[in-house]
Amino acid sequence: MELAFVISLQETSFSAISQGQDLKKSLSRLRELGYQGVELAVRDPETVDVELVKEVVQSYNLEVPAIGTGQAYLEEGLSLSSPDPDVRQKTRERLKKHVQFASIFRAGVIIGLIRGGYIVEGVDFSKGRKWVVKGIRECCQAAQEKGI
Repeated sequence: MELAFVISLQETSFSAISQGQDLKKSLSRLRELGYQGVELAVRDPETVDVELVKEVVQSYNLEVPAIGTGQAYLEEGLSLSSPDPDVRQKTRERLKKHVQFASIFRAGVIIGLIRGGYIVEGVDFSKGRKWVVKGIRECCQAAQEKGI
């Protein structure tokens, strides 16, 4: 695959180029423009009609190289570096759901903003880094189990 474009599968508060539109229309347009792939930005995989997405992606003969996770941070504040242990746990659980979703497409999972966004002021950097490393290790193990 040489060329892919990001499409958000859910509404988001930031100005994404392609969001909240008809998936078939969006993917049809990408194909017309010569794209071979589509990166899917997904806030919460549990709210996505996986079978519909899979069917539409396949119908346009597109690859899914990656699943984006940043909206979970931007919209919900999920972060591996949160000083709140419950938020960190919810983040690890969500990332595992992203891994499950990605495995359907044999795609990678982008751990960008959700990895930490930033270390909160007042939190020791080395402590924050340990939280992030723990979370990424758990997600990598889940990904390895799914073959991605």
